[in-house]
Amino acid sequence: MKLGIVIYSNDAETVWNAFRFANFSLKEGDTVKIFLLAKGVEYEKLDSEKFFELKPQKNDFIVAKNTYDAFTNPKLGNLLKKQKIKYVAVAGVFGDGCVESTIQGGFSAGFNFIILKDLIETTDVEMRQKLQKLLKEYTWPTMIGKTINSKSFFDYVE
Repeated sequence: MKLGIVIYSNDAETVWNAFRFANFSLKEGDTVKIFLLAKGVEYEKLDSEKFFELKPQKNDFIVAKNTYDAFTNPKLGNLLKKQKIKYVAVAGVFGDGCVESTIQGGFSAGFNFIILKDLIETTDVEMRQKLQKLLKEYTWPTMIGKTINSKSFFDYVE
């Protein structure tokens, strides 16, 4: 399987799980490309010992993200297409903002998404939590694609 993993969060646990997933997939013989966007490029500054060994590999790509939708930078879509990546596993912060915008942008550009719902979060504002619950339970599974937790995803790719 060819996977493109987009990391645009500096939340330590989210980044750790994304890299863990990438390493697992590589060990399984999959082709993996990691795309660091927005706050994701700050992964080296994360304050946790378990992240000290994480660094982009020789063939990883770093793509700048300056808006909610990562796909507004044509470099991301072009790199994914060049690598023949059709499925993008997504995790991140602000599920009702950047994550939603990136999913919509990528879906409109022809990519399929596997949405790792337990690795997507937003603020503690009650209205945003309600919106995110609606996205995870209805909108994304109905309109976009597979919306599962990360454990199910890891079990699936094993």
